[in-house]
Amino acid sequence: MIANNKVSQLLKHTGYHYIYVSSGFFHDESKPYAEVYKSRTIINNFTTYLLWNTAASPLVEKYVVDSQRDRILYTFDTLVSLPEYDKPVFVFAHIFCPHSPTIFNADGSIPSRVERLEDNPEILRASHPEQVKFTNTRAKEVVEVLLEIEPEPIIILQGDHENGGTVIEPYVSGTGILNAYYLPDGEDSLLYESISPVNTFRMIFNYYFNADYEILEDKDYCVTDYPYTFFDTNENGRCP
Repeated sequence: MIANNKVSQLLKHTGYHYIYVSSGFFHDESKPYAEVYKSRTIINNFTTYLLWNTAASPLVEKYVVDSQRDRILYTFDTLVSLPEYDKPVFVFAHIFCPHSPTIFNADGSIPSRVERLEDNPEILRASHPEQVKFTNTRAKEVVEVLLEIEPEPIIILQGDHENGGTVIEPYVSGTGILNAYYLPDGEDSLLYESISPVNTFRMIFNYYFNADYEILEDKDYCVTDYPYTFFDTNENGRCP
């Protein structure tokens, strides 16, 4: 479903070139519709977690941290180079930050001590804001560069999950994500308070590409581990 997503297929049919910037996830390896695949992945996230959780962890920590930092910095640098393209492009980039472990201070330097959620949640709670500040600063730089492009681009900033069940709140559903849009020509009137990612591209395709997709009900679900049972969150956004 990820590799063969309909968004990239529909945009390609309208003349867009699909640029995919790898996050290092193992499922990134198959992107059949991407004309441009950008990756700085030396080791993917599966290998990273494997190395973190073996007896060799103290020996490989610097290599793993340097690899993760390099991949994240490469993604931000790639996004600010987008104005070099002289054709319409659809760009997807998954930035694995400010996810655990903490590998950035607010100024981008390496913390004196790298913390992982699995090691000490309370210490991570204190260091996590530094990484959030770094991510926000770099994301703002990307947006400012993109806003200089003519014609104006559509910009979507979405979190794949919040800190639910991890650092801040152990029992929230993880669905209260950042969901920010820049829509050219003042078309932010298309947005509404409860919009969720299920309607992001339906809304955009309907307005900018004259499509006629149904706007679905915006609902949040909790999901169990395999076999992946889905059930509604309650009114407070928490899992029952």
